[in-house]
Amino acid sequence: MKQKKNSQTKKILFIAAPAAILVLIGAWALRNYWLSPRPAAILPSAVVPVEQENNLLTGESAVTLALTAARQWRADAELSYLIADEVGQIQGRSNNWQLIFVSPSVKGKGYLVKIIGAQIADTEEISYNGMAAELPAQTITQAEAVAKVRAMPGYQNVKILGVGMIYGASVKTWYWGVKTDKGTVTVAAGSDQ
Repeated sequence: MKQKKNSQTKKILFIAAPAAILVLIGAWALRNYWLSPRPAAILPSAVVPVEQENNLLTGESAVTLALTAARQWRADAELSYLIADEVGQIQGRSNNWQLIFVSPSVKGKGYLVKIIGAQIADTEEISYNGMAAELPAQTITQAEAVAKVRAMPGYQNVKILGVGMIYGASVKTWYWGVKTDKGTVTVAAGSDQ
């Protein structure tokens, strides 16, 4: 009797194990292929303004390019955060950008768009609790923000580690955060602020 029971258990395991593996593979494929945001490779390319030079983009060009992907995530997506890595920052241009967009229709989520060179390298929905607003009509560039920091007493020769822009919801203002080896200095992003 025991031998018959062991034989039946083995048959059930022999059938159930591959079925469980197929279910797991199907669930993985559903989550990572059909339900995830569309990969950047199949996103339509945006027209990037002419200041694209040697795969270096201004912040404005990076926003224009990334907004195409963000609007496919949510039609009402708006910019909440943007950062240029220090690598490649030349006269207000960078070859490496990360932008986060938010949507009023989705709470606690953001859409991260990574740009390398002049192309969208990756997109991903993330947990994020930021706010969004239109950029000021006259936004200073990251190079101008760095110049303002370098004009401050004691900051003339600081090493710039990164430059990012974020919307300050409490004061309803966009700021550049210029990260230096002395700490981060904020500069109003609007030229009229």
